[in-house]
Amino acid sequence: MNKLPNPTNDNFNFETPQINHINLDNNLNVYRVTKTQSELLSIVFILPIYEKSSEKIPPGCASLILKLLFEQNIYNSKTSLQYQLENSGADPIYFSDAEKIVIGFQSTEDTWKKSLEIFLNAINNINIDSKEFLRIQKLRIGEILQNKGNPMFLARSGLHKNLYESDSTHSYTSIGQLNNIKKLTAVNLNKITLELIKITSNTKIALISKNENKEIVSILNRIKLNTIKPPNSQTIKEKKNSNLLIPTDIPSPQSIIVLGKRLSIPTLNERLCLEIFNEILGGSFMSRLNVNLREKNGYSYGFGSSLNWARSTEPTIIAGGSVNTKNTKDSINEIKYEIESLFGENKISDQEIKNSIESVKLSYLKNFETHMSSISLVNKLIFENLELDFHDLYFSEIAKITKDGIYNYLHKNFSNLNDFSTVIVGDKKYLSELTETSTITANTISADGII
Repeated sequence: MNKLPNPTNDNFNFETPQINHINLDNNLNVYRVTKTQSELLSIVFILPIYEKSSEKIPPGCASLILKLLFEQNIYNSKTSLQYQLENSGADPIYFSDAEKIVIGFQSTEDTWKKSLEIFLNAINNINIDSKEFLRIQKLRIGEILQNKGNPMFLARSGLHKNLYESDSTHSYTSIGQLNNIKKLTAVNLNKITLELIKITSNTKIALISKNENKEIVSILNRIKLNTIKPPNSQTIKEKKNSNLLIPTDIPSPQSIIVLGKRLSIPTLNERLCLEIFNEILGGSFMSRLNVNLREKNGYSYGFGSSLNWARSTEPTIIAGGSVNTKNTKDSINEIKYEIESLFGENKISDQEIKNSIESVKLSYLKNFETHMSSISLVNKLIFENLELDFHDLYFSEIAKITKDGIYNYLHKNFSNLNDFSTVIVGDKKYLSELTETSTITANTISADGII
């Protein structure tokens, strides 16, 4: 970031789309994003997952439920929901994480009505077919076994394991763990499905279209909502930072290094300070981590950082990438230096902050480019507890960020690499060198223990 070129002076004529929130007569919450230049219409139902216990929602359940919901062949004419939606001219949309399930479709302003009818009929008549369950369960088991040979998957899974307590739904990736998927039955999964996939007053709807589309709002207003139990207030437990080494079964030319730190819940100003800091640390090609490990030392093809957010508005900063196996130890030492020198000989400069603000402002516009990015923006507003006008305030507020503001927040959270959880996947020989030379203190676990 120290060598980041000056940002462009070009002017961009760009109108952010209008976002508004309406509460329908049936208590459904609809977030409308108006994109006047688009002929497409997208609608998704955002279903919050309040349960945080992995005993009640086993690892991988939500993802497997969606695969069954859209791909099992038990609907009209023994076809899948995905096939029916595509046949009506729509593209299905479905994904999940520990916080939410998002389901819906993208269609056009002229063809959405039939697609919505198909979709709502499927949601109101959910039933997991036992034969289809066994078929898709085997597919999922195969996917997990394949990931045993994916070092980045192992590293990310190890990081989840280290950041969260084992009984938390956050302690595993969305694909799940092998033993839990094997233990699932069609009957058990059907019960969990009926709890997770239902439209209630807690459901949020994101509607992206070129106009208000009163007809679709009228249909949504007639949906009969399911009753719900008041959600229990469940915190995501803190876990002491620890490190993990995962040796690969065969010699590997690269090591994967991933490190993460759960941070304190920020104010709006602290949040923007964190975004600028992330840009400087690893959020851009010319960030400190990438310049050091790639451009300066040639240890890596790319090393960056990003921010993840939980519903409690708690951010987690995650950095990672692949490095040359023989330089695993060197890379850890350079990462240590980059984090520790932030508070000493290599403090963030005013020029870095200025350039990063301009870079972040330009990249922020991507939140409005496509329908999928608009859906992500609505999810951000909902689950990160942001005001509807957050994107309007963003540019003026981020321009106020100062070095003191950034350091005030950083000092609350970390001062060196020991404050992070670090996971390294790679050749056993070079991982052993890390502990033998006291480069890092870590537990060692096999790939089988991760998947």
